Amino acid sequence: MIFLAAVSYYKWLDIKKETQIETTYLHKLLEQSSQDQFLQKAAMLRIFGDRLVDIGVFDNREKAQHLMDELLSENPVFVAYGLANPQGELILTSSNLSQKQLPNLLQFEKSAESFRAALNSRGVTLGRTYLFKPLNEWIIPLRYAVRDQAGEVVAVMTTGISLDGENNPWKIDGLPESVYINIIKDANAAGEYYPQFIHPLIMYGRDKEQTYDDPASQELVEHVVEHIEAAAGVDLDAFTQSGKAVYFNLKMPGVGQVYGTQGYNSDLKLFTAVRRSLLSMRDEFVAVFIWYFIVFTLFNVMLVVFRYINNLQREAKQQLEFQANHDQLTELPNRYYLKKKFPEWRKRWGNAYAR
Repeated sequence: MIFLAAVSYYKWLDIKKETQIETTYLHKLLEQSSQDQFLQKAAMLRIFGDRLVDIGVFDNREKAQHLMDELLSENPVFVAYGLANPQGELILTSSNLSQKQLPNLLQFEKSAESFRAALNSRGVTLGRTYLFKPLNEWIIPLRYAVRDQAGEVVAVMTTGISLDGENNPWKIDGLPESVYINIIKDANAAGEYYPQFIHPLIMYGRDKEQTYDDPASQELVEHVVEHIEAAAGVDLDAFTQSGKAVYFNLKMPGVGQVYGTQGYNSDLKLFTAVRRSLLSMRDEFVAVFIWYFIVFTLFNVMLVVFRYINNLQREAKQQLEFQANHDQLTELPNRYYLKKKFPEWRKRWGNAYAR
């Protein structure tokens, strides 16, 4: 039993180590893959936005819309295209949208902050995930401010990636159900942290509305930040600037205790995490332990059976020897017994027994 306990203990340590290696690898893969995809999508958006301004989008809207539709048809990375003026009004869209149904991006609660950020940025800005009602689709918005030669913003190119589509940069096909991906936007002006992509949804809510429309609870934020700082050995600001990932375990809503790797993407201003549930680790351990226990039990059963058979053979041999060396009626030693024992007696006592 001590051997079984020792083997099981080291197997549990091995499972924990494998979990750290797997989540760290998946986290690096997710970070690199999503970064590359966003750089590619950002380049497309910048080139297209600048191209629209070059052709005189404000004077030739029909041609500009034709280019939008053509790009959307040939390369459906994005769900739609829109061009807004600096005041947030969409002045041109791809033909799959009706401008009458579109909100002012500077006034709409779910797009206002990222739109303002785009106005003050030279790069592509990532917006918070929300339900885009004109298409009835959950999207990950991207915005890019197009500037004139003087550097003044003349328009904001805006588009979105389908949250459930194959172009979602954080979506990994074939991911085990026990592995969780958390992509959280950095705090906004109000100090709120909104989920950007969550898999599975059970970690934050029962559906997309519960998950993406509300910020993460303050209690959960403080809980995660506490573990990040403890694992990193620095405060949150220093961690976000370090470019390093940390590994720790904590309790998460909906799934209980989890082990995983946490990082921060400074380019996209996102907290990224890949985690695995403790329950799945226990299930793996129990499966291995049962196998160990069966092998251990079979070994001991075979050992007991072997000893039992060996004892039976030894007793049978002793019984045969007794019958061969004793009279069957009186059970007294016979001449075979004397013949076998005589050399031993003679060696031990010499001729003394004859005196």
